[in-house]
Amino acid sequence: MKTKYRIVAQPSPIYPDYTWYQAQYKLFNLFWLNCDCDVHRPGLSRSMELNNVEERVDALIHNKWKNYSKQVVRVYE
Repeated sequence: MKTKYRIVAQPSPIYPDYTWYQAQYKLFNLFWLNCDCDVHRPGLSRSMELNNVEERVDALIHNKWKNYSKQVVRVYE
């Protein structure tokens, strides 16, 4: 079964002119749950910038990961 995702918008309780966007996934095709804050995936699961949350959902759908391993750039001898 393919996981379903969505983005919900919620007005900020402190600043009414601002909106928070939240990435969610559907669990067991019954409940919508917030996506976790996974630092190894691009984007943000919750942000005031819609494009950050869209980037997270795209990363979840396409199973994209950030590579945080060390890489040798140059060796001097």
